Amino acid sequence: MGLFNRAVACTRPAAARLGRRYSTALASDLPDVASMPALPPARPSLATATFDWQDPLALSASLSDEEKAIFETARSFAQQELKPNVVEANRAGHFDRGITIDHP
Repeated sequence: MGLFNRAVACTRPAAARLGRRYSTALASDLPDVASMPALPPARPSLATATFDWQDPLALSASLSDEEKAIFETARSFAQQELKPNVVEANRAGHFDRGITIDHP
């Protein structure tokens, strides 16, 4: 392909280079929507349902009352005692090895 032909090919509209983009089928050729089988309604998914960031795997629904009490106790301890120190250590850029020692 010569230099002139390449220059002409680059200046043609995109639609002319790509060719026909749409189907040539007529609307009368398409099947009637009423004759098609009905699909079941779509189930909610993580993309459409409300996502629970506190319990993403919905594990709390499978816990007994005693397990839920233990979970809440551990969570409140972590939020009150551990979280402030972890946030400060993270901002300072170091890991506090004392966090692994048993707390009173």
